[in-house]
Amino acid sequence: MGSGFTAGISQTTGILSCAAVTATRLNGFPKNIVINFGTGCTSQNGITRSGKIVVILTDSLRRPGSVATMTFDNYFVRSYKKEGNITWTNTSTPGIKSRRSTCQN
Repeated sequence: MGSGFTAGISQTTGILSCAAVTATRLNGFPKNIVINFGTGCTSQNGITRSGKIVVILTDSLRRPGSVATMTFDNYFVRSYKKEGNITWTNTSTPGIKSRRSTCQN
């Protein structure tokens, strides 16, 4: 396993302004990213979030066949708990860009 590092996030909406974002730096893939909102933080747009979002990338999302899986660890938005998994798969073929999204509870 590689070491973790904290990534600086810059967004105009400020959604991640109070989250701690860490990524596992490995030679190649998979990459693990954790967005940690702690016990609760309120972004610049007034939305309070808590818990963690965990993302695992199998490869660059631009590469056909790559998969990004997002899971939620005690994650709440405005007191509503989000559970399950979201998976994005790059299903592109030469000349045609496409992706498939699935949600599981």
